[in-house]
Amino acid sequence: MNSQNRTGSTKPRIVIVVHERTDLAKDKSFIGQIAQCWEKEGYRVTVLKGTDTFVEADIAVLHVDMTVIPEKYMRFVRRYPVVINGKVKSIAKRLVSRNVVTLHDHWKGPVVVKTDRNAGGNPETRYIKSGTPLYRIRRKMRKILPYYFHNRLDINDYKIYWSKADVPLPVWFNRGFLVEKFTPEMKEGLYCLRIWLFFGDKESNSVCYSKSPIVKSNNIIRREPAGEVPAELREERKRLGFDYGKFDYAMVDGKAVLFDANRTPSLGELPRESMAERFKLLSEGITGFLGRQESVVEIWPDMAEQWKMYAPPLRPSKQDVKLFTSALAPVLRKKGPMHSLILGVTPELYHLPWPKGTTITAVDHTQAMIDHVWPGAKEEAVCAEWTAIPLADGSCDVALCDGGMVLLNWPEEHLRFAREIRRVLKPGGLCLLRIFCRNGKTESAEAVLKNFVDGTIPTWNHLKLRLWLAMQESLEGGIQQKKMLEEILKVVPDLERHAEKIGWPVIHMKMLRKTSDNSTKYFFPNPADLEELMCAQAGGFELVSTLTHRGALGEFCPLITFRKTEGL
Repeated sequence: MNSQNRTGSTKPRIVIVVHERTDLAKDKSFIGQIAQCWEKEGYRVTVLKGTDTFVEADIAVLHVDMTVIPEKYMRFVRRYPVVINGKVKSIAKRLVSRNVVTLHDHWKGPVVVKTDRNAGGNPETRYIKSGTPLYRIRRKMRKILPYYFHNRLDINDYKIYWSKADVPLPVWFNRGFLVEKFTPEMKEGLYCLRIWLFFGDKESNSVCYSKSPIVKSNNIIRREPAGEVPAELREERKRLGFDYGKFDYAMVDGKAVLFDANRTPSLGELPRESMAERFKLLSEGITGFLGRQESVVEIWPDMAEQWKMYAPPLRPSKQDVKLFTSALAPVLRKKGPMHSLILGVTPELYHLPWPKGTTITAVDHTQAMIDHVWPGAKEEAVCAEWTAIPLADGSCDVALCDGGMVLLNWPEEHLRFAREIRRVLKPGGLCLLRIFCRNGKTESAEAVLKNFVDGTIPTWNHLKLRLWLAMQESLEGGIQQKKMLEEILKVVPDLERHAEKIGWPVIHMKMLRKTSDNSTKYFFPNPADLEELMCAQAGGFELVSTLTHRGALGEFCPLITFRKTEGL
């Protein structure tokens, strides 16, 4: 692999984008071995260190070995038509794990303390230049202070405790660590770790055995095939957006428990020869990405550009803004400055009548939405996941979200969301959630589609909301966007012609098709479901109010306000 590629080849060109301080030739990462297989097959492979040089290519592999990829790399790869792992900005364990234990949870079993960063935080430390004051200070702190006073912990030295009561108190307040349920898989007195490697549609699934409860490449006794990959693990891959990577998991009580998700897997202590067949197999997965017309990261930029075409009820109406203002009245009357957290980049929430001196932080998982939609200063908006908000504990007076919770699966991500909001809110802080729900009313999909055919639904925004709610058969199952579009096309095969018939702008039909032709699932809990989740399951909240207005579909879009209980 080098910057001067083979000439005369008809194979596509692949670029591998790595950190500016990465030497892939010396690195033990899988991608270097996979790239050699590509070159043998005639693909033109170029490694790009950093973002200073752009090379035209058919496919880009985003391979920056950091827990959270810096935004400059995310922006850089958007220039390519196809980006492998372009959706995986963060692999922080708080985002990956469904087994996190908090200080207030009632888990009675053993726990393990890990770093939130991947690989013990070693990649990030590696990119800090040795000899600098920062490097020397961090190194000295690690030698002098107990592990829980810094954010590094060697992956071979994760701490296992018999109960959460044994965990040192500082761990709970150090965001560099997280506490997980310790749920190992054991067989014949050995600890088992299952490893699923995948690239596109090619995959390898094996199980490793070790005497150590923390199974790593340097303590594996034997390895053997593990059979079929569990369906729930494939769902996790979809949730996290992985095209290529390695998942470490175990089978506990018949269910897959995901321990770690890595988008830059490496050999570790394994000899290259032992993995040669797997590298060849994984390299063949590149064929599934050839010929794509649109990058996986281009969907949301398009959505951002077309945001202006969204309208109530999918965006707040004037009546909704009045409800927000009314629910915020206790804090808006305060004369002093406050800190408001907006989940998403909804302009209507930014323009609420905030007291003078109020600071606002918006958190959205897509930089393109921030770039195209956020009306405030760019430094006020942060690209991050709502289940891992980069704000200090107890730093916010209010948190607001307009409809965006539909993107979180039920109940796992909703529960993690609730706990994260509880963490960042001050005692007595308010959480305002405008949701979409049936709210006690029922409507069949057939009735909605009949109204669509008759032309009695005013806009595509109204159609989507009504059909979402009508088609959701169970809260846990949600509703897949693509299935909704399939039902629409059954009754109206030619959307553009139907637009002319019922008086809709043709561009709205194109938007309906574009925003619905994907496998994304939405989830629509009722107010009672959210109250149970926030106040009982997550805990630390009390219900303040549930407000609706009499505008179009207002009853389906209640604004629910929760207050963080004092002292938690």
